[in-house]
Amino acid sequence: MGGASTKVGADLETLSPTSTFLLLTIFLASSALCLTCYKKDRYIDMVDVIHHQKFCWSFYVPEERTVTLGGHYIHTNSTAKVWNTENGEDCRLEKMVSFEEEYNMYVCLCLTDRCNWPFSYKKFAARNFSIKAKAGEQLLDSMIPSFSFTKMI
Repeated sequence: MGGASTKVGADLETLSPTSTFLLLTIFLASSALCLTCYKKDRYIDMVDVIHHQKFCWSFYVPEERTVTLGGHYIHTNSTAKVWNTENGEDCRLEKMVSFEEEYNMYVCLCLTDRCNWPFSYKKFAARNFSIKAKAGEQLLDSMIPSFSFTKMI
């Protein structure tokens, strides 16, 4: 049994420079494929960030004028069949049911770093119910450090 572990260790030590480079590249790329998303509970008017997500989301409830932000770490293949973010369909108005009561909610998905910018419902409506950045628009991400809470704009 000890010989087997020695052999594995010996194999790792004899990797070629090309193999070592490829392994290092894969390791670094896997962490780079994760997104940072904004996070906000609908009851507390503070925004934070979460890391290592596969996609970001925003929920806007028109009747309550509330906003909830977050991200998810499950791969987006399951959402790709029903969502076409590349064609400008980043948000959809969905009918939801909670405790046998129906209500409307805009469900927005995005696939870039900090793409679920914390807009108020009023600003979201003024943007034609979209969270996508407009041409030439910069959303000043550098103003919100990743380690602190901030008040929603």
